[in-house]
Amino acid sequence: MRLILLGPFIVLVSSLLASLASRNRLDTEVPGSAYLPLAETRPFTFTPTHSGLNIILLRMKNPDLSDTSGFVFTISTATGQVLRQVNFSGRNIGDPSDIRLQFAPISDSVNQPLTLTTTSSSPSVKIENGFRAYYRTSGLSLNLAPLTRDPLFMVVWGLLVYGLIRILADPRFSR
Repeated sequence: MRLILLGPFIVLVSSLLASLASRNRLDTEVPGSAYLPLAETRPFTFTPTHSGLNIILLRMKNPDLSDTSGFVFTISTATGQVLRQVNFSGRNIGDPSDIRLQFAPISDSVNQPLTLTTTSSSPSVKIENGFRAYYRTSGLSLNLAPLTRDPLFMVVWGLLVYGLIRILADPRFSR
């Protein structure tokens, strides 16, 4: 009987811990407004607000999926030092599609101006003048401060903890 009552509590606690585990989170979003030929685009420059930058999402168009040429995506510092480089093919680009460029996390990316450049000899592929950057959290980040400002969160978890204490303290369930 005790296991039946503890089951829902264990599921809730494990789901909370899973939601706090290591994951990719949005760092910077620059909304795009138009698709431009790749030759006319300028490099994006931005300053991440978190360390661990590891994903850049670009919106691109490959009309009729006809272009299969190679592309090079580069992340560099303000001094021109290349931090990461990703090669991909026009076969990865739809009409339109999100291109997810994932690489090893840049551990010291916080407050460091970075330049994103995509180059190719392709005349037909277009790129949107915007992007999304994601960073990887490391391990459990038990920052519950934002959750404690939510009254519903506090009430639900308070009742669950109170109920668990009552169940464990009740002599009928301790046999």
